[in-house]
Amino acid sequence: MPKIKNKRPCLAVITSRLIGLEYELGKVDCFSIIIVYLRAMKVKLPSEFEGLTLDTYAELFKKDPDNAIATMLNCLDSISQPVPPHKAQPGDILLLKLRSVGSRQQFISPGINAGNGHVIVAMKNQGVVMVPLRYYTRLRGWKCC
Repeated sequence: MPKIKNKRPCLAVITSRLIGLEYELGKVDCFSIIIVYLRAMKVKLPSEFEGLTLDTYAELFKKDPDNAIATMLNCLDSISQPVPPHKAQPGDILLLKLRSVGSRQQFISPGINAGNGHVIVAMKNQGVVMVPLRYYTRLRGWKCC
């Protein structure tokens, strides 16, 4: 029997390499894991966007988080097709808002739809984890491939 070549990288293999990584702004954060994931999924990405690299993005995020998030959204819009967040499939990217933040600042983050009601996100105190989507409101979505 001939071998079947899988042209598309495996979501489970790629994301399993991300889960458990320790959070580090600019290296393993919510946006950088999306970039690493998209590269692994063979999505063509610019090395620089709006004059920013991943390193300079982290600096912008420290100084002006709102501008950094707007730039991240522009980048995702430019490299991927929008999809209604409730129709996102496993492997697609979601923009998420944590549902209960109490008196804390709003937590908005991109994540990788892991399927089965779960999402992979990078959290400052927990690193890269897979958590139930029920903890988040889905704001936007993008097709991965």
